[in-house]
Amino acid sequence: MLIVEDIVTTGGSVQEVVNVVNQSGGEIVGVGLLVNRSGGKAEFGVPHEKVQALLNLEVPTYKPEECPLCKDGVAMTERGSKHIKKIITDKKTSSLRSSFVCVVASVRERF
Repeated sequence: MLIVEDIVTTGGSVQEVVNVVNQSGGEIVGVGLLVNRSGGKAEFGVPHEKVQALLNLEVPTYKPEECPLCKDGVAMTERGSKHIKKIITDKKTSSLRSSFVCVVASVRERF
């Protein structure tokens, strides 16, 4: 079986599929990822040579008390990036722009 995932941060969803395939006696021929943003930290229990990503990213994440936007009082209560784009446009600060990807990752980890 070839397992394909769009975006990987922790690898939890892929690991669940790997577990089901293994428990069912299936053979995993590979794991394909569109974007691996785990920085190489996600493990799936398959040999690394069977895991391929189109794009590998190392995206820093923050605990809420360490998040630059949280420190600036910017409320992050919704998943996704639609509302963050407006914040960046409104504030137009370089610290917000550089933290954009980091905060999206942090917000997703909360849910």
